[in-house]
Amino acid sequence: MKLRPPAVPLITVDPYFSVWSMADKLTDDVTKHWTGKPNTMVGTAEIDGVSYCFMGDAKQEDLPALKQTDLSVNALSTTYTFEGAGVVLTARFTTPVLPQDLYLFSRPITYLKLTAKSLDGKKHSVKASIKVSEEICLDLKGQMEVVTDTVDVASGIKTVKMGSVGQPVLEKAGDDLRIDWGYFYLSVKAADSNVSVIKKADDDSMNFVCADASFDTDSETSSLFAFAYDDIDSMVYFGEKLKAYWRKDGETIEQAIAKAFGEYDVLVAKCDTFSDDLYLKATVSGGEQYAQLLELSYRQVVAAHKLILDTNGDALYISKECFSNGCAATVDVSYPSIPMFLYYNPELVKAM
Repeated sequence: MKLRPPAVPLITVDPYFSVWSMADKLTDDVTKHWTGKPNTMVGTAEIDGVSYCFMGDAKQEDLPALKQTDLSVNALSTTYTFEGAGVVLTARFTTPVLPQDLYLFSRPITYLKLTAKSLDGKKHSVKASIKVSEEICLDLKGQMEVVTDTVDVASGIKTVKMGSVGQPVLEKAGDDLRIDWGYFYLSVKAADSNVSVIKKADDDSMNFVCADASFDTDSETSSLFAFAYDDIDSMVYFGEKLKAYWRKDGETIEQAIAKAFGEYDVLVAKCDTFSDDLYLKATVSGGEQYAQLLELSYRQVVAAHKLILDTNGDALYISKECFSNGCAATVDVSYPSIPMFLYYNPELVKAM
């Protein structure tokens, strides 16, 4: 897609794990939750010893911005291209919400693959860093203290997690709220990688978890990051706290992250096949602009819902209202989304 989306999807899992860029360029403003409040993620690239920003507000980071040269959005991936300091940097965000596989459809993991190649024919050293603020696991920054820890997921994968101290699981209801329970996980897999924590220095700053990977444009030219969220319990349904569908066989978030890294290449190929099929069929039906709108709509629709299991082991697929009175599973949200799910997987309509 070459049109300019009003909000560019980055992390699109469910109504709480939902991060977007609402700016013309990825370096023009902070990344935000779908409600419009900051969910700050920052991406920097140190090229031959000089640091540049490619994600987040470059001015706020006090770094020069890598020039954004391209943005492409399809049904399951968002790809940015940047150029600067003799390097082309590509950042591809993919959330494999494939509708025929309900486990993948509900697994709370989004990938970010960074690829660098030489633009001027010379060898360049690159250190790519991703940092994510405490806003990802709090309603608002500073709401309460957060705890962080490194996690042993699997060999070759570095992971750090962050969550609120209080863990008020499902204690709030309403609109304009972000999640303040559960734990966010940031992972990286590369030959030379590391994870760390940046503790806030004063009351106006935030805690960050960080992951970085180093490589050069002559050898290891890419690194794979993953954003994951374990919400522990996902929904109160007629007084019962219910868990997400992906947990139905007892899998832990650590096991899910390890599996996700092992599946990346296969899943990206499946995602591209799905996206290409959607685009081609939509173009035949309604033209190129229609196809572009459907590409953007797919992740928007999916991210407005949460797939969970009830006490009988049956699937429930619940939508979250946008700024009304905190309602969920309302017909005015379900009705316009049902045609998409009837087409791709009617089981999701039954689960509504």
